[in-house]
Amino acid sequence: MKYHKWAFIFPILAVLIWSLNIVVTRYVSDYISPVSISFYRWLIAFIILTPFMFLPVWRQRQLIKPYLPKLAVLSAFGMVLYQGLAYTAAHYTSATNMGIVNAFIPIFTIFVSLAILKMCLIDLQFLAVFCLLQVCSMSCPKEILATY
Repeated sequence: MKYHKWAFIFPILAVLIWSLNIVVTRYVSDYISPVSISFYRWLIAFIILTPFMFLPVWRQRQLIKPYLPKLAVLSAFGMVLYQGLAYTAAHYTSATNMGIVNAFIPIFTIFVSLAILKMCLIDLQFLAVFCLLQVCSMSCPKEILATY
């Protein structure tokens, strides 16, 4: 598999966007309900993406149609449920705690991949797991679990 040096920009950009999302979510959680945050977020995404995606999706609708049940399940669990729980959590904990828990997502992804997909870690992935565990373990467990 060929790797491009610039390809690491996208994961870093994703981390920055998710970090900003956590901070903003925590900030607005005292003013807007979790359901409203989720609804308006998806409404804005729909409005922005529709002009770019409507025609290509419409042209490929026969190709997409058999996958609609899978797409519905993936979107329900991967986006709606995850974000709903995250927005609800924002009412009860700090952005720092949310970020620490979010930092475990790559670790869980790797462990699930090991268990289900029978994949093995390459050196860079092993290093990433080690670094994430190190960063996450530096916080006091009492503070992480405390509710504010």
